[in-house]
Amino acid sequence: MDGLEQSKIPPETSPISHHDAQVNNIRIQAWAECEADERHRRCKLVDLLAHKRWAACWKVACRVIDANGMLVLLGSRGNGKTQMSVELIRRACIDYEPTDMDLSYGRPRKVARYIRLRDLHMAIKMAYGLNAQITERDAVVSLTMPHLLVIDECQESSDSPWAAQTLTYVLDKRYGLMKPTVLIANCLKPQFVKLAGSSITDRIKESGGFLMFNWPSFRGVK
Repeated sequence: MDGLEQSKIPPETSPISHHDAQVNNIRIQAWAECEADERHRRCKLVDLLAHKRWAACWKVACRVIDANGMLVLLGSRGNGKTQMSVELIRRACIDYEPTDMDLSYGRPRKVARYIRLRDLHMAIKMAYGLNAQITERDAVVSLTMPHLLVIDECQESSDSPWAAQTLTYVLDKRYGLMKPTVLIANCLKPQFVKLAGSSITDRIKESGGFLMFNWPSFRGVK
């Protein structure tokens, strides 16, 4: 049983109601369906919080997400950016309050989703095939429906106008819906601003901000 499952289950001495059990199961299902990598799911927040600079960024990130803002995590590889985004997803699933419809169907709507930018583009392009089973609108809705969306590897942004316009459209839709979004890139702020363009950058400055992960990689550290 992972941290999410334990977080909402009362001690055995306290009887759990059918409603509470159903709510807990829906939260667990939301976590299971977020599409985050298994490697990051297995990490423990308490271990990450031992790193003081990471912990300071975590507090800022939580405030931005709670305010439905747009947050960008920047820096070199291996210093905990993706892990922070997955912890934000875990937090969103733990705190999720199921709707009556969720309880009726016994499953949640998409609470949070993790996706790499290249996969985002591929998912939308699938709608253009001759035998496509989804429309472009379906693909976009799958990105705007989750309460929290994490888009990783944003430094891999294509130079094509279509790719830039697609990302801008998705982010503008989420901005209008007042849903929090996390963007991750293995680069510095000037490079990201150049890749993202003025429209996205303005949205970020208005509703959230940039967090720099400028400490050595955690990889290989024991």
